[in-house]
Amino acid sequence: MSNEKTRCIVCGSTRIYAIIDGKPYCFKCGSKLVRLHIVKFLSNLKREKLIPSNIEIPEP
Repeated sequence: MSNEKTRCIVCGSTRIYAIIDGKPYCFKCGSKLVRLHIVKFLSNLKREKLIPSNIEIPEP
């Protein structure tokens, strides 16, 4: 067993808060990833006309 600390795959921080798709992320990098996913998801819903077109979706 290795005693190396797990690091964020984006920035290298050792303060891991989430494992997303089996990859470790710190809070800052993980929240950016989740925000990007939510924006893409909402954009797809808007494109499919499942949410009203007057709702503004922020840029990622």
